[in-house]
Amino acid sequence: MSIKRLDHVSLLAKDPGPVLDFYRSRLGFELERKREFPEMKMAIYDLKARGESVELIVPLGESKQTEGLKHIAFLSDAIDEDFAAFKAGGASLVHDSVQRHGGCSFFFVKAPGGHLVEVIERL
Repeated sequence: MSIKRLDHVSLLAKDPGPVLDFYRSRLGFELERKREFPEMKMAIYDLKARGESVELIVPLGESKQTEGLKHIAFLSDAIDEDFAAFKAGGASLVHDSVQRHGGCSFFFVKAPGGHLVEVIERL
């Protein structure tokens, strides 16, 4: 395994306003940037504080899940090796291969509790 540390927590919210206000006023996070992905029907607000990251995802259209925890992400420095290890270990992978998009490589796996875990390598 090439997992180095927790990278970020990803939350879903239909209305970003109250969530952004909470994380800024109560927990000291600052909005680093907002990214829009119309092709994936989502906007992402990146919040940072104390070296920690929270990713707030706002669906831009119909979505099965619109509130709560989306996933937790762990940073890798050898994404292809980690993907192969998860696959060989019989993990419930969401993708057939490592995904490469927006300056990073990643894959998702369903954890035994049913939540999603992302393994990500930043390029």
